[in-house]
This record gives sequence, C-alpha cells and structure tokens, in this order.
Amino acid sequence: MKIETGTPEALTASRLLQSRARASLYNLLGAGILVKPRRCEQCNKRRKLEGHHADYRAPERVEWLCLSCHRSLHGSLDRQVQEALGDKRAEANRRRAVQYKARMRGAGK
Repeated sequence: MKIETGTPEALTASRLLQSRARASLYNLLGAGILVKPRRCEQCNKRRKLEGHHADYRAPERVEWLCLSCHRSLHGSLDRQVQEALGDKRAEANRRRAVQYKARMRGAGK
C-alpha cells in the first residue's frame, strides 16, 4: 500500500522512522560503535552537537552539527519543500479563505 505524502498516515510513518533512527543512533553511541566528534562538521566550532540524518533509513549515517548549523540546514530544507509545495498550499489556503469569508457573511445575516 502506497501512503500519499502529506496525509496523517505519512506523517505518522515519518515520525516513527525518525524515532527509530534516533533510538538506533543512541544505541550505536552507547555501544561505542559510533563516536560523537567534538566539533561541528560544518563550521568546525566546538559546541554542543546534534545528529542530523539526511536519510532516516540509515541511522548510522549521521552528520554532527551545532544547533546553529542544524537550524540553518533545516531552514534551507524547509524553504526548498515550501517552494516545491508552495503553489498547492497557496491555492488551498486561498480556497479556505474564500470559504471562511462566505461563512462569515452568511453568519452575519
């Protein structure tokens, strides 16, 4: 069965995959199989690091980033997704606004 993107089922499946990747990562770290570096792999600064998974199906492939670089990366990814989905979402938002205004006009009678 194919799950359509953007549906609650897809979001739930995605969150489950993320959760499993994080758990696997913590297990790999705890077992000493992976070692967390001391410096951000992007800016090379010594800061508290977070693991970034480009693919949650491969939890052992992680990029260690400081909070600033991690947020910056996700911001650019979010913008790419928003641009790709922008037309569909914008149209859906316009339709909802028109429907809402029509309901409000009807309620005011």
